[in-house]
Amino acid sequence: MNNQESILQYAANRVADATAKLTKCAANQENFTTELVPVEEVSSLAKEASVSTVVALRFTGKYEGLFVLVLEPAEAERFALQVAGKHAEHAQSALKETGNILSGVFAAALNEKMGNTFVQSIPDSETDITVALLQTLVLEIAEGVDNMLTTQFDLYVENCDVHVRAMALFADATLS
Repeated sequence: MNNQESILQYAANRVADATAKLTKCAANQENFTTELVPVEEVSSLAKEASVSTVVALRFTGKYEGLFVLVLEPAEAERFALQVAGKHAEHAQSALKETGNILSGVFAAALNEKMGNTFVQSIPDSETDITVALLQTLVLEIAEGVDNMLTTQFDLYVENCDVHVRAMALFADATLS
């Protein structure tokens, strides 16, 4: 594992720890991968024609990127209700805030290890065809870039029956 990959793995582990604290359930991070993907193929990281709830935040600063959580709609609802607790009327806000917190943890871990400052946007959430959502998000940051550095990992939230696919997509291929 190279240094860049170990830094991204460290950030993914911190996200799993934060997920466990937010949901009060055990959370495991699995299936970690880091690879360069041609911009036109990034949307293929999603399952074809699947409908998902996507929570996305944009990173700005020295590097441009996205932090994306992808959940099946039913799992997104369970996850949001677990975080919102007895305040079910705030479940959608809780889901966005969860994305905000987890992306903040990811960015803070990168900042800690790299000495850079990532600033994140306000979270947005939408349920639609996953490929279309990813294409739209990637086009916002990938202008003039051939490849994107992608980090993907799964979060399994035990006792909540939730699987979250987390992705960090960077417009800079090296983060050096």
